[in-house]
Amino acid sequence: MIPGEVLASSHALYPDAGTLRVHPAPEALAPAEPDRPGRSRFDDPEGLVAVRYTATRLIACLLETMSRFRRQAEAEAILADIEGLEEDDLEWPADDAQALTEWLDIQRVGTVRVLATGVFLDVEAPALLVQLDKHPRVRDAVAALDAAAHLDVALMRLGGIELGRPISQAVGVAVREWIPDALGVGYHSRFATDEPCWAVWETTAVAVESVHLNPSDPQHRAAVQSAAATFELTLPAQWQ
Repeated sequence: MIPGEVLASSHALYPDAGTLRVHPAPEALAPAEPDRPGRSRFDDPEGLVAVRYTATRLIACLLETMSRFRRQAEAEAILADIEGLEEDDLEWPADDAQALTEWLDIQRVGTVRVLATGVFLDVEAPALLVQLDKHPRVRDAVAALDAAAHLDVALMRLGGIELGRPISQAVGVAVREWIPDALGVGYHSRFATDEPCWAVWETTAVAVESVHLNPSDPQHRAAVQSAAATFELTLPAQWQ
């Protein structure tokens, strides 16, 4: 379906040393559930295939996962319109520091090594984008946003469950259908476009070793502080 020369030029080199996954249980992968389709970038919209997300560097993992703790401007604006609230009442509790603290306390950093033989596809490679744009599901997802548009990196990086997810998830479906021997896809973080990330299909055999995300580890500490600074989050004392 896709010309061999395009596939050959679109390989993404998965690091021999493995990639990283930040999760309470990096070794585990919840099975796909048709009744609960995935919501992440390259998840199967039909909930038939589970996907393990990793990144080459820890900072990319944390940017992708800690973004959930950003302040909600829309919610704050709604609160600001409520009569009787004082200005001090509009402050979220220490940037929701309790939730962030609880989240950090249970995270582990897993090193994910691929055991299977095969290739990852760089879904940001121009020639591959042109081919994936021909897939019916991708065409429908792109046309729903803009009938005159064609698949490109910017469309795949769009955020939002209703805005960007249908497009990137359609790309995942296209790769699995048209390149069934692919182990997964390589792409870049929406928050740092020079940070490689990976979507590893559940059918790809991996080995995972993990350690606690630890404020006493200089690399862990620096990465958490960097992500927190990016999203203007207040870190608990042990991470400051």
